[in-house]
Amino acid sequence: MFNMLMKFKATKFAGMFEATNSSEPCFVEFVPTIGWVATFDKLNAKGNVVGGEEEYFKTAKDAIKWLETKVSFTVEMEKV
Repeated sequence: MFNMLMKFKATKFAGMFEATNSSEPCFVEFVPTIGWVATFDKLNAKGNVVGGEEEYFKTAKDAIKWLETKVSFTVEMEKV
């Protein structure tokens, strides 16, 4: 979804998407009054949230580009 390096799946909430290949929880959400919101959570070794960031964008592509600079993620190569 979104045709970017970081991949996302729809969540049970309308307009909210969760990254499937990030090292920490990442989300992009469309909020009609704001636009696209990108968020990520920083986790400690025990898996507890100890920080994170949130930023607002006009497009989902810009939101994902920002997340890709903040959180590590994996990319799988397709065999052709």
